Amino acid sequence: MHSGGGGKFGENIAVGSGDFTRAAAVGLWVGEKPNYDYNSNSCLRGQCGHYTHVVCRNSVRLGCARVRCNNSPQDYLNAHNSARAAVGVGPLTWDANLEAFAQNYATQRTEDCTLMHSGGGGKYGKNIVVGSGDFTGVDAVGLWVGEKPNYDYNSNSCVRGECGHYTQVAWRNSVQLGCARV
Repeated sequence: MHSGGGGKFGENIAVGSGDFTRAAAVGLWVGEKPNYDYNSNSCLRGQCGHYTHVVCRNSVRLGCARVRCNNSPQDYLNAHNSARAAVGVGPLTWDANLEAFAQNYATQRTEDCTLMHSGGGGKYGKNIVVGSGDFTGVDAVGLWVGEKPNYDYNSNSCVRGECGHYTQVAWRNSVQLGCARV
């Protein structure tokens, strides 16, 4: 969706996944060149408006930004609820108070990046992870759910390796979720 800058600025937006780069976005826009007719200054076929923004002779400044998705509350919920549904456990709902608690604690950890649970008086279950680059909240949930093979349902215990993060995701008595990312 364009920003609606009142026609003051030309805007190009591209959507990609994985390692989609700025160069790839520009490549998409420049790929519209065959649709543009220089003589009539119009598109002959298909789309060419992105291309005209790239090559407009009146453009003197450029600003670019990149947004990484997969960190919205709904993204976190979908990842958790998918894992829960796979084992017959009901869905979680988003809780703004839990989100605020998580954000406050995550912000405190930015100084030392220590993977240390907050304590919280045993009131909340917590999972913590460190990632870099394009690592998303959905990636974090994937790591925790990846511990599932280490969990034995019959004995309700880890049978090999780590499984405590997985049990936080799939815990039957959990009904709300709040996540944060810094």
